[in-house]
Amino acid sequence: MFCTNCGKDLPPETKICPNCGFALSIPEKERPTKGAMQPSSNFYGDGYPDATGENKYNKPLTTAQFFFLQLLFMIPVVNLFFIFFWSLKRHTNKNLKAYSRSILIWLAIASVFSIFALLTFTFMRTPLPFNVFSMRINF
Repeated sequence: MFCTNCGKDLPPETKICPNCGFALSIPEKERPTKGAMQPSSNFYGDGYPDATGENKYNKPLTTAQFFFLQLLFMIPVVNLFFIFFWSLKRHTNKNLKAYSRSILIWLAIASVFSIFALLTFTFMRTPLPFNVFSMRINF
């Protein structure tokens, strides 16, 4: 077998030429058939389609699934577990992962604003040791 790019003599099982790096064409007998299950370049899962021929990690969530997700996220302690679980789990539906991560970001933003509001109201209730308008110190 010879490289079609540089012409170097290659062993018969070679798929990439070690001399020039050219990817050799796959012989017809090694090509997978059209109906065979082939892995996709999906980062989120095993890359194989389910029985319907669709990759289960790329399948869009239905309206009912979103409804029950929102219902689940309203339960106080359970929601935190599932938000972190689906946000960090590697083999999960990428739409569910993105939705969980967005909820996690909103929770982080709400926590920062809550802490800021708590500190603001705490210091507002404590009187200042001096009168701001007359600049006299009150003891």
